[in-house]
Amino acid sequence: MGANYVIAQGMPPIGCLAFSMKMYKTTNRDKIGCVGSVNDLSNIHNTIFQQNLRGLLRQFPGIVIDYADYNNAYSYVLKNGGLYGINHMFKACCGAWPGEYNFNILAHCGSFFSDSCKDPSRYINWYGLHLTEAMYKAISKEFFTKTAIFQSFRHL
Repeated sequence: MGANYVIAQGMPPIGCLAFSMKMYKTTNRDKIGCVGSVNDLSNIHNTIFQQNLRGLLRQFPGIVIDYADYNNAYSYVLKNGGLYGINHMFKACCGAWPGEYNFNILAHCGSFFSDSCKDPSRYINWYGLHLTEAMYKAISKEFFTKTAIFQSFRHL
């Protein structure tokens, strides 16, 4: 009884969000240009999460659990944004200045002091904490057509 096929999504590299980029020192960056210490936490979470998924597979051998590798899909789009028409990797589309990330914790998107970009399809970050539709579309493409789902949708 219950679900036999499950897709479990990992955590994205939250150190790449405009919020994280603005709040942490510029010396704390990883190889993809994001906040390293925050992405380390995402990676630890994903490792433990995958271990727990393997434990569930051993406990319930008749089910299928696929892992949606959100972290690697996000990182791929970040490194290859041009393939998706994205060229603003860290700057929020909707936010408030000052600063290169267009994120101000005291002036969120929709506030009197905020402004939104003309073309959100060119941005990863919507307002510093959530992604744009363009980024979700790019990540979905990685999930459905590439190798960001393990095993893959093909065996379902």
